[in-house]
Amino acid sequence: MATIINEKILGNLEELARLKLKTEGKEKTLKDLEKILEYFEELKELDVEGILPMTGGTFSKNVFREDKIDKNHLSRESAVKQFPETQDGFLKVPPVFEWSMDLNDLTIRKFHKGLLNREFSALEITQAFLGRIEIADKEIGAYLSLFREEAVKQAEKIDIAVSQSKNISVLAGVPLAVKDNILIEGERATAASKILENYVASYDATVIKKLRQAETVFLGKTNLDEFAMGASTENSAFQVTRNPYDKERVPGGSSGGSAAAVASRMALAALGSDTNGSIRQPSSFCGTVGLKPTYGAVSRHGLIALGSSLDQIGPIAKTVEDAAIIFEAISGRDELDSTSVDSSFNFKEPSLEEVRKLKI
Repeated sequence: MATIINEKILGNLEELARLKLKTEGKEKTLKDLEKILEYFEELKELDVEGILPMTGGTFSKNVFREDKIDKNHLSRESAVKQFPETQDGFLKVPPVFEWSMDLNDLTIRKFHKGLLNREFSALEITQAFLGRIEIADKEIGAYLSLFREEAVKQAEKIDIAVSQSKNISVLAGVPLAVKDNILIEGERATAASKILENYVASYDATVIKKLRQAETVFLGKTNLDEFAMGASTENSAFQVTRNPYDKERVPGGSSGGSAAAVASRMALAALGSDTNGSIRQPSSFCGTVGLKPTYGAVSRHGLIALGSSLDQIGPIAKTVEDAAIIFEAISGRDELDSTSVDSSFNFKEPSLEEVRKLKI
């Protein structure tokens, strides 16, 4: 680590501490201070999500140094009056970035509302998810690749639009994961196979085009069973994905990476593909909401096929409403997929009276 504490700063510390160090004492102090700073760097790697910052306060007779007080300095009494409230002997310090302390409670609708109310920025949320991925995905293995720079740039664009009070879609800035058999122009699309390890997509899948129009943020590509042929996400050529709730168990498949990413708060929602259960089964295993749209409701253009007469791209999300919002955005007729139909979905929240009329 580069030396941050130099002799000039050490001199200031000597003055504040009323010390006069000899040459050998200065060298030892510099080394000790560097070790302390290195320790703080290690502390930054700890996952403290959900832990509220707390600090203890004690009173001291010598709050301010007499030889450093100027006439305009706060008195001890004035400073004490400005202390935060206390509880059980601790100062009640409000958590920093309270919105990010529990990403599990964040839904697409809540994200959109918070963004418009300036409770947080799209960049802050994107960075929170990327930070979460850096820590949690070491054990889970949901992602095959990340788009850090592109995600940050897209989030910054959304923040500019919000600052200018422009109209944005409900999906604008939403951090989304994408199964790695769906093409994103300029990014690798491996289908979790060594055969396609170095294949870079030359065009966007239709669903990606639609989500780009909605200004969604793509966090990265998720793991799957090779060529979507499997039901456990153990059959990837690159890594095994584990269930976030029990790492000795599988997340299901073949869209296990997408389901695990949503369940472990490493994406607000995700895209998967379903031939014979590959969205629905991993969603069940991971406690998320998965939807396989009716065949033809969503374009298959840009999806690496397993069974063309059965495949469908669909959402994996935390709530039914979130899944509906994504489905509404990606559904509809596509000239590049002759099997697609004009089935644009208009989401509305059903009333209890309408639900009572439904039969299973």
